[in-house]
Amino acid sequence: MKRFAFAILVMASFTRITVRADFTNLELTGAYPTSGIPHSVHVSDIYAYVTDGSGLQVIDVSVPQEPQAVGSCPLEGMALDVFVSGNVAYVANLSKLSIIDVSEPSNPRIIGSCNISANNVHVAGSYAYVSANAWDNGFSVVDISSPNNPCEVGSCENTSWATDIYVSGSYAYITSSYMDKGGLQIIDVSTPSNPREEGYFSAPSGPTGICVCVSYAYVANHSSGLRVVDVTRPEKPQEIGFCGISGDADAVYVSGKFAYVVGDELSMLDISTPSSPKKVDFCTIPGHSGSVFAVGPYVYVTDSESGLLIFKNLLWGDIEEDPDSTVPPILLAATLNRLSYEVQGEALLTVYSSDGRKMLEERVVGKETWAAPKAALPQGVYFTRVVSEEGRATCKVIVLH
Repeated sequence: MKRFAFAILVMASFTRITVRADFTNLELTGAYPTSGIPHSVHVSDIYAYVTDGSGLQVIDVSVPQEPQAVGSCPLEGMALDVFVSGNVAYVANLSKLSIIDVSEPSNPRIIGSCNISANNVHVAGSYAYVSANAWDNGFSVVDISSPNNPCEVGSCENTSWATDIYVSGSYAYITSSYMDKGGLQIIDVSTPSNPREEGYFSAPSGPTGICVCVSYAYVANHSSGLRVVDVTRPEKPQEIGFCGISGDADAVYVSGKFAYVVGDELSMLDISTPSSPKKVDFCTIPGHSGSVFAVGPYVYVTDSESGLLIFKNLLWGDIEEDPDSTVPPILLAATLNRLSYEVQGEALLTVYSSDGRKMLEERVVGKETWAAPKAALPQGVYFTRVVSEEGRATCKVIVLH
């Protein structure tokens, strides 16, 4: 298919950004030139939170075509990774974990910190899971139930230079890389005070990015493309799928049936069949990217030369099914902390926070009752979505501990 270049004008700096893309699948919608080289992006509600080395920037992306900076918070050291939960941003700041109140996006402020080495951070429930390097503190579990006074409650060794972390259910998944070697370490965090390694997957070239969806870990494997690892048995992870990527594959994010991989380009993969991921489009970017995030059809990419780039996936609507009144309904009923469901065959249950963040996914079958896991879901209002071949349904669930 013929590809062509197109450009948009970034009004804030009057700098012209040119990317190459297949216009039928991916569209560069907007861009914002961050003050420094961006490292990581996390989107919550209408804001994109970006670390740029010197601190945290808050960017209003309610109008994707015209993103606007609304606030910033300078930080000591090197701001690497960011995770936002509710009104709090957690920043892995190399020498510490910084906790920032973002309830006023125009005035983010530090409210707490934990002095541990921190390359990457993922938050679930009342804990922040932090990965660093094997020669530092390795992997740490930090109790953040009191954001003003976070404290490390558990730790275990990491295998090498930690490059990314993702927490799903009772497990933390850490990618690590050193001298073109590394792998995926799976840590049981069901007891936060005593995390322990459950399994390990050795990967060539040293993986640099991880995203877990249901029973599969999607691993950005630097110079060796995207690898799909079945983690149904955490003690024995097995690779079941692979897709080559042009240039480096340094970060990955999964949303719906798509995986977005960044490095030297933005690649969009169809992962409807995890064992056979297929590249459906790509965009070159001006510099290099080490972070990607997606909400609905919009894909947020950090770029070393241009700042924050916002793309739109024009295939996103294809995941929606046409309504069919003859299809047997999926029956859902919610009580406190629980969701009763009745489906025909197997279905996918996805839980979203009130601000639209995907919290967890798992497979469900038949007629059962699902209980909200305390470790993954803090108190609050959540929206559940159950999708099967026969149909789909949504229901609100209130979680109280």
